[in-house]
Amino acid sequence: MMKDFKKIIIAMIVACVIAASILVGGSSVDAATIKVKSGADVTEVEDSGKKIAYKDGSKVTPKKGWYKKGNTQYYFDGRKNYATYVWYKKSGKWYLAKWNKSKKAYQKYKGYAELSNGKTYKFSKGVKVKKASGVVKVSGKYYYYKGGKQTVYSENCGKWKTGKTQYYFGKGNKSATYVYYSGQKVLKKWNKSSKQYVNYNKAFTLSNGTKYVFNNGNRGTIKSSITAGTDKTTAVYKDAKGNPKKTNSWKLVKGVQYYFNNAATASFKIEKGVCYSFVTSSPQATGAPVITGEWTVYNGVVDGVYYNDSGKVTPPKKNTITIDQSGLLVKYDGKEWKLLTETYKGLYYVKGDFASGVYGGKYYKKGKLATGICDGKFYKDGVLGTGSYNGKRYSKGSLLTGIYKGKYYKDGVLGTGTYDSKFYKNGELYTGIRKSNNKYYVNGELANGTYGGVKYVDGVAQKAEQHVCKWLVVLDKDQNPVQSNYKKHDAVMGTENQLIRDAWDEPIYAARKWLVCNTCSGELGIDDQDCAYENTAELDKHQDAVHHGGNHLVKKIIDYKHHDAEYADVPVIKKRAYEEWDETYKCTVCGDTMTVHSVAGDIDQYSSAWAEIPSKSGEIITAKGTTWRVVTKNTPYGTIGIDLAEPAYLTLLKDHGFIK
Repeated sequence: MMKDFKKIIIAMIVACVIAASILVGGSSVDAATIKVKSGADVTEVEDSGKKIAYKDGSKVTPKKGWYKKGNTQYYFDGRKNYATYVWYKKSGKWYLAKWNKSKKAYQKYKGYAELSNGKTYKFSKGVKVKKASGVVKVSGKYYYYKGGKQTVYSENCGKWKTGKTQYYFGKGNKSATYVYYSGQKVLKKWNKSSKQYVNYNKAFTLSNGTKYVFNNGNRGTIKSSITAGTDKTTAVYKDAKGNPKKTNSWKLVKGVQYYFNNAATASFKIEKGVCYSFVTSSPQATGAPVITGEWTVYNGVVDGVYYNDSGKVTPPKKNTITIDQSGLLVKYDGKEWKLLTETYKGLYYVKGDFASGVYGGKYYKKGKLATGICDGKFYKDGVLGTGSYNGKRYSKGSLLTGIYKGKYYKDGVLGTGTYDSKFYKNGELYTGIRKSNNKYYVNGELANGTYGGVKYVDGVAQKAEQHVCKWLVVLDKDQNPVQSNYKKHDAVMGTENQLIRDAWDEPIYAARKWLVCNTCSGELGIDDQDCAYENTAELDKHQDAVHHGGNHLVKKIIDYKHHDAEYADVPVIKKRAYEEWDETYKCTVCGDTMTVHSVAGDIDQYSSAWAEIPSKSGEIITAKGTTWRVVTKNTPYGTIGIDLAEPAYLTLLKDHGFIK
């Protein structure tokens, strides 16, 4: 069979992948990495008019790409073993031929195709006519070409290419997603599954800024519209009834891109590559959108893109700091813009705004270290403070419960109660006999001795006819306390609606900086905002009148936009987990037994507690016979530490219903 073929051509090693689109068997090829190489891995043979690939005497299906032998190139689509295109030279002229299934022959090609150089051309009778330019239909889909290469039509946002037939290209896209036939008033959208444009059946905004409802592709009723702005007015977004409606997106109308920042009127626009911000010049009637003002060149970030006086900056310099469309400060980290959280020009910012609250253990107000109360803590010059504030005493930021200069404080004020086994009244050590929490105190100390004919031991009145039980814990064979009635209680979860962001006022600045009188600002100490003038005429009038001089610029605040506080449901622990069990004690004097009920668990996310409730009174002793603790029947005590302001063990018992 091989003898019948006219010639054998040594083909190429498979090229890397083809780079832009080419009309090859309906598939799209990537031309950016195309390479044409010579080699002997594939032997190409002419068979029945086809250029078939062979390797080691057997038919093969090469990878998708161009193959070259001599001056002739062959394109294989990666699915068949024969070339679908042939690029050859004849009589000093180059031709492109495509395999015709019905005629079983290669015929000179007419249409658009991409060659091995990665560029697409228009062909007529096999001859190159020109490089593809503008919108070109390839494999049933419309692409935008420039200089023979597929090119992104709009880097910033979705955009229409207008004409008798209009094409909509999404942001960063090379192919048209929508095609509008203005004569027929029909809109079609590219369908990935069927690989063709099909009639559209939803609402969409056309190039005139009006949003229509489409039924089977046919244009129907108006759903919304945009009134384009002028040099003194901004664009207005309206609903189907023509009423202004808030939106948060880019809108394209009459070749100008408008940005609506959750408003019915546009606050930014991009025209001829330059970004402008809209600043109102005068208030409008109540409830009416403000549309009269002035467009000024904007320097900052809008929707993630940085603009300066010349237009879009690509890429921005790393660590550039500027404002975004919400008026917040942002910083470019080399990859993306992030809300600024750092010190900038002497002020500390968090997520682009002046820091207000506690950050990194420091307290700020409007970006400056502050003195005051925040979240129940006292701060002095930004750090947790010790001292008096608003009539209360603080220690390391918390209300003091303890001794300061010999006086007892509870929750920041002079207190009454026991502390460190001493009794105080109005902050002073108590004089005389006083009973507190079933204990007797003499001159503030636990009573030990005979007073008024009654003997006291560690604050407990003794009775002659009764002995004090000495309770020793009962141990098992491993010398561990004998435990019984153990129960484990899991945590109970729920949700609470909590504040996640405080209400705040966003400053609105004038479009241009105002002039500040240096004498007022520097020598008289007047705030720049209070001595700023909109133009030189006003400044001159002021300075001439009071013999002042010099000026500098400032961003003038002309209004504030209020933002309400934000709340959200967050998961919380309704009831914390805890454990409980019993331990047995035996009196070394009379042999009686006592049960101590133990309760242990967390009282908050930072600390835990362990409480015990004895069933009888007496003294708990150690194995050596020394007294460890005096206990009272059914009176709980904590086993670790002491905090008389609010004993942790009492909090634990209250949380789980053991005491009120």
